[in-house]
Amino acid sequence: MALPIQNPSLTPASAKKSWFRRERSTEEMSERTLVSPLSLRRPTGRALYWLIFVLLLGTTVITLGPIYWMYTGALKSSTEIFQTPPTLWPAHPLWDNYSNAWNVLSFPLYFGNTLALAVGAVILQLVVSATAAYSLSKLNPAGKGIIQFSFFCTLMVPQWPT
Repeated sequence: MALPIQNPSLTPASAKKSWFRRERSTEEMSERTLVSPLSLRRPTGRALYWLIFVLLLGTTVITLGPIYWMYTGALKSSTEIFQTPPTLWPAHPLWDNYSNAWNVLSFPLYFGNTLALAVGAVILQLVVSATAAYSLSKLNPAGKGIIQFSFFCTLMVPQWPT
């Protein structure tokens, strides 16, 4: 790696271009934001900034709300889950609910089955895809275009409806 030249006046102009980047103005160095710093000086720009902030904060709360409800629901007793009005935090957290779910529902067995299925699917997909990619790139089989088209079509369809 070459060191930058400390005194550019001692080198020719062509060397200066190759060693140094063009100096940027402060406008080019500023970050791009949804609301520019110039528009933040105006009242409408500040209002737009706070509107975007409130919308993003609301979206975050709406997104994280069910996750919070799931974790607090796991700590509640069955009567506390169905009580009206619902509580935001359990009165007496039951940490044993996690160990009960682990033992009663045979979670290790189901987790092992899921892990075996996922690992097998990944290995099978790698073997099929790698051999198909190699054969289609190195060989020239009959119907190569149709085979590639069908592979690409299956990549475009998400797995959920299939």
